[in-house]
Amino acid sequence: MSGFLSRCFNVLNFAGKAMRDTSDAQLTLVGSTSETGVEKDNLKLAQARAETVKDYLLRVWGINPARILIEARGLPSEASPGDTREGRMENQRVELFFDNDAVRNQVYGGLITETRNQRTLGVKLDLFPLPGVTKAEVTVQADERPLKTISGGARIPASQTIPLDEIGRDRLVKLNAIEAAIRVTDDTGATHEASSDLCQIRINPKVLIPELGLPPYGNVALEPKTVTVEEITVVDSSPLLNMVFFESGRAEIPTRYNLFRSAADARGFDEKALRGTMEKYRHVLDIIGKRTAERPRARLKIVGCNSGFATTRAGPTCRAAARRPCAATSKRFGE
Repeated sequence: MSGFLSRCFNVLNFAGKAMRDTSDAQLTLVGSTSETGVEKDNLKLAQARAETVKDYLLRVWGINPARILIEARGLPSEASPGDTREGRMENQRVELFFDNDAVRNQVYGGLITETRNQRTLGVKLDLFPLPGVTKAEVTVQADERPLKTISGGARIPASQTIPLDEIGRDRLVKLNAIEAAIRVTDDTGATHEASSDLCQIRINPKVLIPELGLPPYGNVALEPKTVTVEEITVVDSSPLLNMVFFESGRAEIPTRYNLFRSAADARGFDEKALRGTMEKYRHVLDIIGKRTAERPRARLKIVGCNSGFATTRAGPTCRAAARRPCAATSKRFGE
């Protein structure tokens, strides 16, 4: 096995193998519920969860059913808060309790892994030749307490490889640093010692519940027996001012109004395609022109005005502004 999640997803196989390897170990399965929704007070569900785990261990790993006990309860003995999805999932579980410490360490110790998946600790020795060495030992220690000691004779190997499981993964995750120390004794009985620099240990606790308990998934199919089709008519009403506003002292139609270059361009105009009051008002001359053209008997009166300020009062621009639109009344739109 490699990788943290792969070990977690194989917890039942760790348990099955450990129970098979240790024939006198007993296992208690405790099924629990989250006490919310359909889980609340549902001891049958808690029992069924524990029975499912037991069935797997019997069927796949051949464990004697007499070695597995089952309990059912509501919330676990150490329940997590039920106001979040992760908390509820932590409560919706089956706990495995072993009566054998060796089996328990074998199962749960396997869930502690080195980040790069290294299984051993290497100790390299750099020693000057010491004459007359009669005994030597290498110790891996933390806080001056030995974790693993390897004893040797007069010949000292240049390196030592110590499996992490022999040191104890559960012990390593509780430490901040470890070091290696060597002690040799010569033929005169004198002892020589040396130690390495501290090897720092960084622990990365992983939040497993969101990764182990994946979100629910499935397909939703909507198949109504009847389908009702409704047609909705929306009336878009925008008031139009019967005015065209000019710039001070000018008689040209401002560029803010839409102006076609010719009657041919105006033939494709459709006021129903306009959206919004401002867009309609920019086409006010086109709308009035089209509607007047479609009603031959209608007559249109155009009144030109000025503001009465000195720059335009009684000037020729005022008369031009009044005359030019009036001259257009003799023509129908599009002619």
